[in-house]
Amino acid sequence: RQRLGGPRAHRLAVELDTKAYHEGDDPFERDRARDGELMTHRWRVLRITGARLAREPEVVAAQIRALLSMPLAD
Repeated sequence: RQRLGGPRAHRLAVELDTKAYHEGDDPFERDRARDGELMTHRWRVLRITGARLAREPEVVAAQIRALLSMPLAD
């Protein structure tokens, strides 16, 4: 986990999902519970698969930049 600009500067959580970590239901369920908790505190959650990051890193980076440039709703 990496935090940039303080924990609430952008309220964007980027999760890298890989098949190796998400074997079975437990990790999947934990991730969704964490997503829900973050969203109740007005965080945005972007999930990226390891395969997608390897295949199109420029697109992923552009999406992250776009989300970071969007104003947060108060």
